[in-house]
Amino acid sequence: QAMTLVLDYGPGQDAEKTFARVFAEAGGTVDLNTADAADLQTLPGIGPAMAEKIIAHRETVGPFTGLQDLDAVPGIGPATLDRLRDHVSW
Repeated sequence: QAMTLVLDYGPGQDAEKTFARVFAEAGGTVDLNTADAADLQTLPGIGPAMAEKIIAHRETVGPFTGLQDLDAVPGIGPATLDRLRDHVSW
């Protein structure tokens, strides 16, 4: 499915957003293997502390290969996995 993205940085808008953040906010997915903490925080239920845990897990264990890999991140359980299912990629 193709998506056209138009960025309009009008008054009061943040011109520093990364493409990943804008894409996620537009309904795309966040790549767990390349996202920074700010990108991860666009995901439902992911705050600063959980974003850092996801990054630490990725740096320690290696790249995510599927949704089930998130289950190994401390603090992520079945409910969080369900919320993230349609919002992440790897």
